[in-house]
Amino acid sequence: MSSPVIYAVVGISVAVRAVVSRLPANASRGVDVGDTLLCAILASAWLATGRDPLAAAGISGAHLNRRAVCASTAATFVLAAANMAAQKRILQRHRAWACRAGVNPGGAFAAVSTLPFGTAVLAGLAHTSTGALLEELVFRWLLLGWVARLGGRLVGMAVQAALFGLIHAAPMIVCRAPTQVVSYAFVMPFACALVFGWLTAVSGGVACAWVVHWALNYIALVSALRSGRKVRPFAELRE
Repeated sequence: MSSPVIYAVVGISVAVRAVVSRLPANASRGVDVGDTLLCAILASAWLATGRDPLAAAGISGAHLNRRAVCASTAATFVLAAANMAAQKRILQRHRAWACRAGVNPGGAFAAVSTLPFGTAVLAGLAHTSTGALLEELVFRWLLLGWVARLGGRLVGMAVQAALFGLIHAAPMIVCRAPTQVVSYAFVMPFACALVFGWLTAVSGGVACAWVVHWALNYIALVSALRSGRKVRPFAELRE
């Protein structure tokens, strides 16, 4: 895949998210902060360096060799299975809290959960693609690359994974989730971040990490949609 193809995918995803956010049935209408930040990062990087930021981040077909594809496929299956097993265990032990809180797998679910199932599944492709791309650019391209240059690759891997885990655990901490739920919300993203960092290292870019991240988020989204979970306003979770 060349940069124009990737930009077309990103452009279509951003457009779909913009349309979905304005549908009457949408539960989270308003400005899409994630897409705004993604576009700002891409534009700023291009203006600052004069280079295509997606090409610089290694998002191209050149980084999708056989080894990278096999590693990405294996990572997707292993992480998806581990995540579903962990979620099942969490729900068994804390089902009452999860039902009361309306816990969901992130902004993508909140954005599309009130739409008809078929529409939500299609719109979810757009939401999870650009959401995963934003996080890969921030954590694996910018943060991992910067910290690795200062303290070495192992330090970079640990720092980006820890921060990635913290931003996912923070909402559960704020809404006073049970300790096991908070631990899951940190440990699972931490483990995923280590795998995404490894994929970035072995492939020479974030293309594989983005595809795996996108797939995992989409699997979690569709699973949540099929379960019929409901979203509650975040402010209510702290009451």
